[in-house]
Amino acid sequence: MRESLSDEQKELLEKLTESITDISSISERDMFINGFRLCMKLMMDVMTDQ
Repeated sequence: MRESLSDEQKELLEKLTESITDISSISERDMFINGFRLCMKLMMDVMTDQ
C-alpha cells in the first residue's frame, strides 16, 4: 500500500503515525498518574482508619 502513495501522502502518513504514537504515550502516562493517585488515596484511607 505504501508504494502506491505519493511522496506527499507518505509524509502525511508518517506525521499521522507520529501523532498517534504521541497521543498514545500521553494517554498512557495520564492513566498511570491517575491510577497512582487513586492508589495513594486508598492507602491514606487505610492508614487513617487505624
